[in-house]
Amino acid sequence: MKLHKRKRIAARILGVGKSKIRMDPEQREEIEGALTRRDINNLIKRGVIKIKKRSSEQSRSRLRQNLARKRKGRKQNTGSRKGRLKARNPPKKLWVRKIRLQREYLSSLKEGERISIKDYRLLRAKSKGGFFRSLRHLRLYAKERNMIQEKNGN
Repeated sequence: MKLHKRKRIAARILGVGKSKIRMDPEQREEIEGALTRRDINNLIKRGVIKIKKRSSEQSRSRLRQNLARKRKGRKQNTGSRKGRLKARNPPKKLWVRKIRLQREYLSSLKEGERISIKDYRLLRAKSKGGFFRSLRHLRLYAKERNMIQEKNGN
């Protein structure tokens, strides 16, 4: 086995590239004598084969800058998107979020006795049918038809 093959095996063991492996030139004969992965592993443990020290790393400043921009909601235009709109915002999740809000609001009105059972059932059925676009729409609809009674001052 030639040295470059040993270098490749050492790189695989250490989990780095071949260019990052440094072999001690004074102990070349010992390295040439290593035939198996176990032999090379032993040389690594003894320090005959090492990982070169990093001279310079790739700068992460631009990455940090871009992450800060993404947190602010920038850099999300069409070229940056992966997946269609319905993949990014599944309709079912949107529906679940909307219906839970509406049902929670209606049940709080019922518990606070601010709405009659008849009106509660009507509004709940309408929200189940997808009549209301949002919680705001539900509130507006109920107020226009005087379904919600104002709380009595204690």
